[in-house]
Amino acid sequence: AVKAAVTAMDEVGAKRSLILPPPQCAGQMNAPGDYQNFQKALQAYPGRFAFLGGGGSLNPLIVDANNAANVSEQTKQRFTKTAEEILAAGAVGFGEIAAHHLSYANSHPYEATPPDNPLLLLLADIAAQHDVVIDLHLDLVRTDMDLPTEFSSPLNPAKLKANLAGFERLLEHNPKAKIIWAHAGSDPLGDWTPALSRELLKKHPNLYMSLRLTVGDRMRRTPPPGTVGIPSYVAFGPRGDINPDWLDLFKEFPDHFVMGTDQFIVPSDMPNPP
Repeated sequence: AVKAAVTAMDEVGAKRSLILPPPQCAGQMNAPGDYQNFQKALQAYPGRFAFLGGGGSLNPLIVDANNAANVSEQTKQRFTKTAEEILAAGAVGFGEIAAHHLSYANSHPYEATPPDNPLLLLLADIAAQHDVVIDLHLDLVRTDMDLPTEFSSPLNPAKLKANLAGFERLLEHNPKAKIIWAHAGSDPLGDWTPALSRELLKKHPNLYMSLRLTVGDRMRRTPPPGTVGIPSYVAFGPRGDINPDWLDLFKEFPDHFVMGTDQFIVPSDMPNPP
């Protein structure tokens, strides 16, 4: 799998890639685990890869800590110890971490916790202390809303709770914590627009965004009525064209975007990645 990744990188001239485990829940079926499962394989290509960790170890603890009253000092100590071990192993940050992740199939969990969850605030402090990043998956909900009909997985709740205010509290908690908001330009709910991005980037210098380099409107199947051209929450059109509003944003904040593929790199005998 790593060899295939290097081949693909060479084809497009990519010098280095960041590899990270997907965000997982406790008890998840066929969970792929954490960085330990791929760290050794990456070493065959020195300088071509860096990695993040925590998707299979920190994330289950964060998702379980929905209620601040349930986060004991013992849990915080365990969490801190695990985070420190990830960095000691050579990770350049923490990820993928999920504060809100919609389910797309019965085998794909629904994950939700307040973005200002005590463990996420703690992780921000740890990241700031070590000058590393947090890669955060947050399906944005600006105001409480009904679940769109496009999301038929029974694991999703019928009502989605607003999480923008909590996200801003996380960003404000420790301004030295660099947070990369994952999958920009492919918002499944239609709330993450260039206008909102500009507002947040101006207010929070520690906010960065990772572009999902997919073509077309693949996340939300039905654009809002009256939409002309590429929907505002989609960065790349069906022909690979760039939404001009997103392009203006990239030019305005050139140091706050990184390219992301959101692609699974798996062995050839693993036909159904998690």
